[in-house]
Amino acid sequence: MGAQHLAAEAEAAAEGWRGGGPPVPLVPPSLAPGTPRALAAAHSLLAPATLRAAVLRAPERIALRLGTATEGRDATLVARRLAEAGFCVCAAGLRGAVSASAAAEARALHRRGELRSKGFVRRGRRLPHDPTQRTDLCVMLGDEPCHPLHASTTALLAIDAAIERFARRVVERMARLTARQRRLMGGGPSGERLRYSGRGDMMVAVYPGGGSFHGAHIDNQDGDGREHDFGRVLTFIYYLNQDWKDEDGGALRIFLPSICAEHDPIARAAMAAGISPVVDILPELDTLAIFRADRVIHEVRPCPTRHRYAASVWVTCSGEC
Repeated sequence: MGAQHLAAEAEAAAEGWRGGGPPVPLVPPSLAPGTPRALAAAHSLLAPATLRAAVLRAPERIALRLGTATEGRDATLVARRLAEAGFCVCAAGLRGAVSASAAAEARALHRRGELRSKGFVRRGRRLPHDPTQRTDLCVMLGDEPCHPLHASTTALLAIDAAIERFARRVVERMARLTARQRRLMGGGPSGERLRYSGRGDMMVAVYPGGGSFHGAHIDNQDGDGREHDFGRVLTFIYYLNQDWKDEDGGALRIFLPSICAEHDPIARAAMAAGISPVVDILPELDTLAIFRADRVIHEVRPCPTRHRYAASVWVTCSGEC
């Protein structure tokens, strides 16, 4: 395929995949030109998020069956995909009754006012909520005994346990990757073999319509201020929204890591044209998005009207040569 044709494909993607679609909103609100965050981002890891975006087709989903005998095979597929691309999209395969009950529990938490604005952590310090960066509401389901929300979140906690079991298997499989795969996106900062060291509490969040969003960011861009391990390495997000459509907005937008985008000719042409290749993932019920918490720039696109619910778990890892 000729270079001119690839460049044309990339330009078309920047205006809606293969042309004909409405213009893609190119810059998240927190990185609008001239804002302090945009100026700071211009010379940081978030710099790619200030470019125009070419929305590529999302990769085929990996069909999981969490909690079944196929978990080991599924974890191997996920580990390889993470090493190749830094992210993967899965159908979790949980029973409909479990996912529907978890969605109902999340909505009930929101109705009762349990979900609130949240700050973020940088270098181990908790910083206050910044409405120019995120406007979601959330709560952490701690694992301490007699947590006041546990009785009303049994389905969410069942999903939490299923994700933790699967996450351990994924990290175990990532430790078996080749040195080359580890140097891409499958290992530690210097290609170390990953070792599971822990996980955080499940976070239940809602983007309550009205254009709510979360601007471009990396979950763990500084090691979480931890010295004994790498901090958060993997993010697992389970979505809780029935019949979600493109027009509902709220997609998880993944900015393809440059080391991975180089292997896709259209993504490579987009980067050469100064366009960020991205993939949008709809937050549909039973979708499980998994990505590198320490390397993948991502954002939540604005939600115009519908409430968008999700449950997230972060996994921390250490390394060995």
